[in-house]
Amino acid sequence: MLQKTLVKWNKNIIREFPWVNEEDQNMIVGTDFDGIFSAMFLSEVRNYELIGFYDFKTIWVRNNANLDEIKDAIWIDLDIYHKDIRSIGHHILKFRKDDKILCHKRSLNPNLIRGIYHNNFDRKYPYGTIHF
Repeated sequence: MLQKTLVKWNKNIIREFPWVNEEDQNMIVGTDFDGIFSAMFLSEVRNYELIGFYDFKTIWVRNNANLDEIKDAIWIDLDIYHKDIRSIGHHILKFRKDDKILCHKRSLNPNLIRGIYHNNFDRKYPYGTIHF
């Protein structure tokens, strides 16, 4: 039963977020261990290229990165609230079940997928981005 659920879940994720299966993408990562480990994994497995870091205050990017590359990058271990930015994270983003967070349509987040919010925090995805 669990395996069928996981297969269905994975198919739904790939259908909604087809970019998650693409290789050779640029990435900007969070500056904690989860972000760094996720970057190492994606670099090895999907040939993602690290073009920058973000610590919620400052974005550091390689010298030759242009604005289009930054906007088109996948932001790893970061839940970016922007309608055009693709991101993968695992943080609680909704305070209430019916909160509208329209600019997270391109955020791949297990808590959004499963309808987890502040009031049912005990059901939060318990691992890091690297595990997801």
